[in-house]
Amino acid sequence: MSQQVRITILMENDAARPDLETEHGLAYGIETPDTVGLFDTGQSDKILHNAAQLNWDWSRVQWIALSHGHYDHGGGLAAVLQHAPQALVYAHPAAFAAKLSVDDKQQVRDIGMPIDDAVTKSAAADLVLSEGGVTLGKGVRLTGEIPRTCAFEKIPERFQTYLNGNRVQEEFPDDQSMLIDTAEGTIVLLGCAHSGIINILQRVETLTNTKSIRALIGGLHLSHASAERIEATVKALRQWDIAQFYPNHCTGEAAIRALGETFPKKVFPAQAGTILEF
Repeated sequence: MSQQVRITILMENDAARPDLETEHGLAYGIETPDTVGLFDTGQSDKILHNAAQLNWDWSRVQWIALSHGHYDHGGGLAAVLQHAPQALVYAHPAAFAAKLSVDDKQQVRDIGMPIDDAVTKSAAADLVLSEGGVTLGKGVRLTGEIPRTCAFEKIPERFQTYLNGNRVQEEFPDDQSMLIDTAEGTIVLLGCAHSGIINILQRVETLTNTKSIRALIGGLHLSHASAERIEATVKALRQWDIAQFYPNHCTGEAAIRALGETFPKKVFPAQAGTILEF
């Protein structure tokens, strides 16, 4: 399927221009001939400033899809919905569950979205909760839940949630990615890849029946990973024909460096203000 795709990075940890705001967060504006939407919203209303600087038109937004329920991806949702109340909000049901980070001293920090589903439902035209992948427009869809088959992609113990009043290990069933079809292959947009990038790409291959990836964009969540985990990940990525990498957000400098060494001339920056056209 051939279509023109424009991806505007509205929020990221760093910016490509001095007039843009930054924060530990991620948000993409997606435009195709058939549909316009948002994948994640950053962590605050700073996305509104960047959207204005980048001439992003909220009146055209048909949907907002959430990669998962962390504050740095869904924290800007309430602000965005004030400017795009017509948008449908797509998320996994578990995106609104408790999200915790627990340090070595057992100090618990709430890292969920600072908004619950009741608030979202009142602000949005509709809230679509789905565990499976959904189609957002022609050639644009979500992966839905990611099967876990890669042995070395373990979720860090610090991520926890509540089950029957007890703290338990977070499994991130809500973690999902976005797929956009192009004539040159599939664009894969990542939130934080909590499921593991190899698990995600295996899911993508199942959905698309191809190993051709036009671009892999987003966070790989390797910023705190061991050297062994990074090495195993980069080695496993060779299974796919990935034309371009745009790692950002939670990928980490060591992992970005390893990607650049393994895939020379294929790794590019992806900061707030970056506009990608395919």
